[in-house]
Amino acid sequence: MWEPVWLQILSKPCASCCQLLLVLAVLASTQGQIPRTCASDWHIANRMCCPHWWGDGSPCGSASGRGYCQELALPSPWSGGQVGEGRASDFRLGWPSYFFSWLCACQRGYGGVDCGECAHGWEGSQCQRRHLVERRDLRQMSVSERDLFLDRLLLAKRTVSSRYVIYASSSREPGSPLHFRDASLYDIFAWAHYLCAKPQGGGQLGTYAHRGPAFPCWHRVYLLSFEREMRNLTGDQDFYLPYWAWAGQQSCDICIDDIFGSNDAQGFLNQTSRFCSWLTFCSGEGAHELDFDVICPPGATLPIRRHPAVNRWLGGLPSLQDVKSCLRLPNYDTEPYDERALKSFRNALEGYLLPSDPNTLYPSMHNMVHFFCGGTMSSVTYSSNDPLFLAHHAYIDKIFEMWLRAHPGNVSLYPTDPSVPPGHRADDTMPPFIPVAWNRDCMRSSLEFGYTYSNMTI
Repeated sequence: MWEPVWLQILSKPCASCCQLLLVLAVLASTQGQIPRTCASDWHIANRMCCPHWWGDGSPCGSASGRGYCQELALPSPWSGGQVGEGRASDFRLGWPSYFFSWLCACQRGYGGVDCGECAHGWEGSQCQRRHLVERRDLRQMSVSERDLFLDRLLLAKRTVSSRYVIYASSSREPGSPLHFRDASLYDIFAWAHYLCAKPQGGGQLGTYAHRGPAFPCWHRVYLLSFEREMRNLTGDQDFYLPYWAWAGQQSCDICIDDIFGSNDAQGFLNQTSRFCSWLTFCSGEGAHELDFDVICPPGATLPIRRHPAVNRWLGGLPSLQDVKSCLRLPNYDTEPYDERALKSFRNALEGYLLPSDPNTLYPSMHNMVHFFCGGTMSSVTYSSNDPLFLAHHAYIDKIFEMWLRAHPGNVSLYPTDPSVPPGHRADDTMPPFIPVAWNRDCMRSSLEFGYTYSNMTI
């Protein structure tokens, strides 16, 4: 429904950010995001990702009681296949069983690929203390706080991830070479959203991050995972993603040069913006943008572009009343659990349903903000390349959190109907995250994940 970015006409080059893209050959037949410590032929062949924790030298820190190596149990049927069985129909379903059967299961308080760090919301030498940060409104931060945050995004864009690599294909032809690729920390996450915004295999319209009950849950894990990697990069355990409170705004008030950048008539960010040289990642596919058989081949890149209000014919930014109406919807989701669902909080929040008239399907909320910003933000696959994406989705998560707190027993509200689309079922795992996360587990207050929001009112 969003504008494909490959339709944009490039008329003005922009300097590239420094990126290192090393290629590591692998003997496999599909794609994914893999912890660097498990990115070897041995790990793939043995279907095991249980790294030794540096603190005691044992798998998953088992000698210290931090965790243990456990076989991953997933509901069936799923169509992920296994390495060596040929190209799977969709390796994202049943993630990450295409690659690994054994992963670390961490004890309470511990987290990470090897159980060597604290889980979300915990701190201390033995992860024994609760840790809580407050995500604040971007416009309520001091200039120095805001500048530090934005400069750290620049650091993430130019720093190759030390903890993850991506798994990419260079061609849609069967038997084509496939590669692990290095990517910057920021681009690892741009890739994750890009991957899960691609349609499901077999030509289905559904995706794993959108158009279903998992929409707010998947993006919650995305933001939490990004924060974790930024804390690891910067050493600041209180790093947080601020939110853009767009409700009731008449314009993109943070699209100014000293924040996320203003744009010229062609949509290119002005040279005075710190983000003017950013290039999109995984944008070399051309007409194969929505083809799942092509995953992030190296090639052409595109500059970040915006066209605020270019789609105003659909309406402006959502109003405060839209948010209030959305929060009043009592049902988390309804049949058919996709973009056609009526009287559904999730579908209204995602933006396929009018919050003020929950029997009418029309662009609103999350989708309307993407439409309003235009350019890169209006591309479903590439929108996460624009740093504005993070602040927008932090606000979406804040609205989700407000709804959760207003509905006690919210874990049980995630739909368990057999008609829920694959990838969005309660017991489905979320690609491409390792450590593994389940859809149902995100229907809990943010307080349990170690964060809250400022101004928890509308």
